[in-house]
Amino acid sequence: MFHKISIIIPVYNAEEYLYECLDSLINQTMKNTEIICIDDGSTDNSYEILSEYAAKDNRFIILQQENKGAGAARNKGMEIAKGEFLAFLDADDFFEHDMLEITLNKIEKTQADFVIFNSNQFDDKTKQFVDSDWFVIYDFFPNEETFNYSQISGNIFKSIVGWAWDKLYRTSFVKKHNLKFQEQRTTNDALFVFSALFLASKISLLKNDKKLVHHRINNSFSLENTRSKSWMCFYNMLIALKERLFKENKFNELEHDFINYALHFSIWNLNTLKEPIYSLLKEKLRNEWFESLGLTSKDESYFENKIEYQQMVLILNNDIYINSPLLFKDIGLGCNTCCPPITVTDNNNDTKSYTYDLSDNIYTRYISWDPIKEGSCNVEIIRLFAIEKRTKKIVEFPINKITSNGKIIGNKVEFRNQKGCWIGCTIEGAYESFTIEAEIKKQ
Repeated sequence: MFHKISIIIPVYNAEEYLYECLDSLINQTMKNTEIICIDDGSTDNSYEILSEYAAKDNRFIILQQENKGAGAARNKGMEIAKGEFLAFLDADDFFEHDMLEITLNKIEKTQADFVIFNSNQFDDKTKQFVDSDWFVIYDFFPNEETFNYSQISGNIFKSIVGWAWDKLYRTSFVKKHNLKFQEQRTTNDALFVFSALFLASKISLLKNDKKLVHHRINNSFSLENTRSKSWMCFYNMLIALKERLFKENKFNELEHDFINYALHFSIWNLNTLKEPIYSLLKEKLRNEWFESLGLTSKDESYFENKIEYQQMVLILNNDIYINSPLLFKDIGLGCNTCCPPITVTDNNNDTKSYTYDLSDNIYTRYISWDPIKEGSCNVEIIRLFAIEKRTKKIVEFPINKITSNGKIIGNKVEFRNQKGCWIGCTIEGAYESFTIEAEIKKQ
């Protein structure tokens, strides 16, 4: 029998959500489908539920495998798929009744290699729908029926999320480029999705307001919530993506997008993990992964997100790094031109201390020192510490002592380091206050 769409669903211990998922598929307005479900070694009643649906609907094909992950399951499903188009769906999501019909009409009308469509989140705890405008950055895409990666205005790897369930693919396109899912526990679909993005001749985008997929979140059993068990998978994906870019002779053209996405994805993975995995990943990034991804060969001007760049610099410099809700602060000697500094008098003391309250301020501010005596002098920052909001502990940051020549201008002094930059440092974390102590050395 000829099928228009092959729906491929990996299933692992999904009994709690499986009925809702499968009911939303058998009730689709588009009937000419095959629904390939791969039980990935479930230990609950998932396989029995799949068998129940297969007994009453001959569109179901049920496969079993030892637990190898969703990537291996999707690849196994593709091996037997007979449809002209491929849909890769998740067993804990559910779908609008006309999802397949709408996306099929779009891809056939445009003759695209794949079509991207709208989705939202469903919070499993609150039972509320959550709009997610970051799934697809519509401003990056041209106002055309079809386009390719070269017409995307922003970073192509940030234009969409690297998951497959909000897209419909043409089977001949997937086979032509031998697209496969990575057979690893998490981040197994991003290589497939991003490779398709820069290999497709025609991409189509559904821009209507209807959300066709409802992606379940706050499900404690989902892989999204257990990434600490496979924290290295994102790096495996980035290396494989880099290799695919070289293989297709597109790395030089897309290097800037790749480098910036690699930094973004690395920092995101780090900041969303807890100890002890947090420190393990940090060490890997510092000692190996930032360099192998090509990030350390670029200077600050190359990066789109300066905060992420500063985080990388901190990691590479082995500074103490606090894993807590993020507020970013620049503490240092200010520049009157770009940002008026806060002036602190030393009251005739050689060592001056200033405590900066951060409780009600999330913006960048600066601190400067005014020596009261004329003449040349040096300043040496000797201590920088903060009260961390979550633990209320005092955290001291070991920084290199900075000595800089000062120049008296009226009753103020300008301090610059050897490169001519204003003295300061950027620290990541959520804090109540910073205290800076500096020793003024007269000459």
